[in-house]
Amino acid sequence: MKTPAAGMLATAGYLLLFALAIPVKVPGDPLSTVLEDRNGRLLGARIAADGQWRFPGGRPVPDHVQRSLIRFEDRWLAVHPGVNPFSLARAMWTNLKAGRVRQGGSTIPMQVIRLARKGRPRNLTEKAVEAWGAMRLVFRYPRSVVLRLFADHAPFGGNVVGLEAACWRYFLKPPDRLSWAEAATLAVLPNSPALIHPGRNRSALLEKRNRLLKALHQEGTLDDLALQTALAEPLPGAPHPLPRLAPELLNTMGKTRQGRIGTLIDVTMQERVREVMARHHERLSGNGIRNMAVVVVDNREGAVLAYAGNAPDASGMDGSEVDIVQAPRSPGSTLKPLLFAWALQDGILWPGTLIPDIPTQYGSYRPENFHRTYSGLTPARRAIASSLNVPMVRLLREYGADRFLKRLHRHGFRSLNRPAEHYGLSLVLGGGEVTLWELTGAYAATARWLNGYLKDGRYPDPGTEPISVEAKAGDASPASKDAPHLRAAAIWAMMEAMSLPDRPEDAVNWDYFASSRKVAWKTGTSFGFKDAWSVAVMPEYTIGVWVGNADAEPRADLTGIRAAAPLLFDLLELLPATTWFDPPWEDLTRTTACRISGRPPGPHCPVDTVMIPYKSVWPEACPFHQLLHVHPESGWRVSADCLAPGLSVRKVYLVLPPVEAHFYAPQDPGFEHVPPWHPGCQGDPYELPFQLIFPTPDTRLVIAKDLDGRQKPVVFQATHRESAATIYWHMDEHYLGATTGQHVRTLVPGVGPHLLVLTDDQGRQLRRSFVVAE
Repeated sequence: MKTPAAGMLATAGYLLLFALAIPVKVPGDPLSTVLEDRNGRLLGARIAADGQWRFPGGRPVPDHVQRSLIRFEDRWLAVHPGVNPFSLARAMWTNLKAGRVRQGGSTIPMQVIRLARKGRPRNLTEKAVEAWGAMRLVFRYPRSVVLRLFADHAPFGGNVVGLEAACWRYFLKPPDRLSWAEAATLAVLPNSPALIHPGRNRSALLEKRNRLLKALHQEGTLDDLALQTALAEPLPGAPHPLPRLAPELLNTMGKTRQGRIGTLIDVTMQERVREVMARHHERLSGNGIRNMAVVVVDNREGAVLAYAGNAPDASGMDGSEVDIVQAPRSPGSTLKPLLFAWALQDGILWPGTLIPDIPTQYGSYRPENFHRTYSGLTPARRAIASSLNVPMVRLLREYGADRFLKRLHRHGFRSLNRPAEHYGLSLVLGGGEVTLWELTGAYAATARWLNGYLKDGRYPDPGTEPISVEAKAGDASPASKDAPHLRAAAIWAMMEAMSLPDRPEDAVNWDYFASSRKVAWKTGTSFGFKDAWSVAVMPEYTIGVWVGNADAEPRADLTGIRAAAPLLFDLLELLPATTWFDPPWEDLTRTTACRISGRPPGPHCPVDTVMIPYKSVWPEACPFHQLLHVHPESGWRVSADCLAPGLSVRKVYLVLPPVEAHFYAPQDPGFEHVPPWHPGCQGDPYELPFQLIFPTPDTRLVIAKDLDGRQKPVVFQATHRESAATIYWHMDEHYLGATTGQHVRTLVPGVGPHLLVLTDDQGRQLRRSFVVAE
């Protein structure tokens, strides 16, 4: 039977246990935003909202730092209940003898409580509150957690709070790399944090540190050599600035985040990328080009290995704080390969299909190649390798701007947020805006799809973001045998076209960029020379580069090949050895194509064997190779109406439209023009042997004016298959004159609609309407 005293004692015990178990308030101050690489190495940090360098806590305290802290602050931490009565008694006796407070007697748990209560007066009442809180703290948490709370929130001088922040500010290293001398220095600072300031009480700090080191030696923690080495180390100087290896990424992520942010970046790659960027920034800044950005991706996991949102040495320059990786800019020609791949996949062309490369105008829009030259007809893959504008605009018109835009949206280009009518045909030349993040992610996704298909016939699902700077939850991406919106065969053909040695027209010495590895790469230059781009793709890696001015200031040398490509190819040298994409044989089929036109062969075409996407729709057969009858002596063209079939010679010609032939002939020394008709033969009445080069159909002219307001003259040009032919020019029923050989007329048409009529010496007639806008 329990006595009343026993019941009261049990009740008191329960109440005590309940009181001890009540949660204890621990320090909860604002935190710095800390950015780390994939292995936990520091990339950069932002100061906390209260102006303190206070890193997020929770990480174990390294053993040698633990020993130093415990030996200096609370050597009986492992055994006392949160309060050390002997320490309190000793402190009281010391203070009474001194007549002032010289020693606190607080344990580490008591200091944690004091840090949580912030700025309370230091008196006996507060000391009792701290003691009670310390006992509750020790009852609730293991001693290692209590020590960690102290290390995370203790003051270390100035605006430095917490062990990890102190390690980086004073020694530029993480806690686990501290020497014994450095650990001892930090262990004595929470007791007197003002000692760390340069020039103030340095001798007292040195004395405290050395006394702690000798105490560790006496208890056997340090041997003689370790002690002498530690004593010889100097004290730290002024606090160091923290690493700034990814300041733009830190600013971007820090807008919505605080605390510790782990990334997939590799700090070594990040440092080397920024070193290469610094060299190129020095070269480019002399030409008024101030900003640049780079993204390096590991395609195999979609991980961003390096993220440089601006030039490393751009501090103080315009736009130096802008994270250009996330800034929408005109992409120039960098979207052309994607149009090529989708057109191939949808059966509009084959890789070698000839696309017209002639003066072109749709309404008031007149695309031009970089050097304003034309080749008449060019293979689609060469249009990609040489970055020709006119063929790609004509291809987009056939493919459809709305259809292309929808594909780009599915491919991750969210910055293209206007309807297709807003961009028009300029979309493929940079008429919209994308980010370097989207562009690099798009090409990395295509490489990843092709890699997955080549590995096991399945396409990895990149999810909503094809690349990531942070580790994804459930990182194993599902895979499917169903093709994404870009199949393996089309991707492989695109990569092959991007790897061809025939490089952009403005590359005078493009082979300067030749790499020891095979790489698919593409440059881009925005209209007005405001943005320079370059992207490189291999099975293992993708690199995206942007160079320019954040304020969109144009510069004459701001082209992809001159500003961005040199940086790209220096970055390629940072990568380990890479491989190349094998052909995705199961998604390809072998067939024959016309050797010249690249289309399905007609009956008179010379043929080559080509690989095309499996079960794809075939484009139209080659219309150019035609069997003609010619006179055996004169070589003139004849028909059965004027020469018996047995007397003529049959010969296959590459019959091109007159405008295409006009520009194609100088590019091909073996090209033979279609011979003129024999004078005694009546030719095909529906065949027109001449065409207007300019104006093109449906042209809407906007003519520049002189300073006095008069319209400048416009050069009109035609071409005729027969070199000796004469063309008679009429406009609006007025005779303008005749031309032979070079069919060029300089005219000054007035504002409004006009009708141009051309008639050759055989009476054949061409009519062309055009409008001159005000």
